[in-house]
Amino acid sequence: MNHTAYSRITRTLVILRDTYADMPAPTMLVLLEVAQSGQNGLNVTQVMKRLGLSQSSASRHCRMLSQGGPNLCDLSLDPNDPRSRLLRLNDNGRALVARLEQSLTG
Repeated sequence: MNHTAYSRITRTLVILRDTYADMPAPTMLVLLEVAQSGQNGLNVTQVMKRLGLSQSSASRHCRMLSQGGPNLCDLSLDPNDPRSRLLRLNDNGRALVARLEQSLTG
């Protein structure tokens, strides 16, 4: 990786740190996974498997993104499985991800 790529990654991490200083790194990773999933969102089991988290840890980080705190995601019932909930970016989350993408490409 070249110097420019590292600079872009650093700028992106600084945005996250400056905007959400109290957000734990695993919660940031959940946010990025949800962003990659697009409109489909992810359920807690998918978050758990993708990031290698325990069920309780995955649930906690999903709640952190959707309740109180940063309010970057919505957690709603999965229409295909009423026992499951889907985590999707809300307007705040989409705005943050757009800033992050811009810092990586600009």
